[in-house]
Amino acid sequence: MANVLNGTDLMLFITQGGTAKTIAFAKSHKLDIKGKTREISSKDSGIWDEKVMGRLGWSISADAMATIDQPSFNYDDLVALMVARTPIAVFSSTATGTAPGWVHATGAGSGYTGNAIITDLSLDAKDDDNATFSITLEGTGPLTAIA
Repeated sequence: MANVLNGTDLMLFITQGGTAKTIAFAKSHKLDIKGKTREISSKDSGIWDEKVMGRLGWSISADAMATIDQPSFNYDDLVALMVARTPIAVFSSTATGTAPGWVHATGAGSGYTGNAIITDLSLDAKDDDNATFSITLEGTGPLTAIA
């Protein structure tokens, strides 16, 4: 039987001041890895395009309920990190512990890490509904497996 990962067990951790913390009340997160191709077609290619892999890039996005006064990252904390405009260490990994003291797991197969810059932060406050926000971080440099 396959050992299928439960999405609840994966979390996005952001590091500030040497401490990695989760985003408070996160509902989901998504890790995207993309490759850019470079066309190498010539007259010898016939009717088909030919391509080679160029650079790789990655990003992480997440959705969460907006909160205040939480030990994990809340919307205000993330605004401050975005305004700082500096790369931050992120982890997309399985978690150990319990809320609010989640810790990212270590060891082979536990997830991925790299440095990223917050490029999008949106707050959504609908009438008579939970306020939510979404964040997008673009990787700068390599994404590596957590060892």
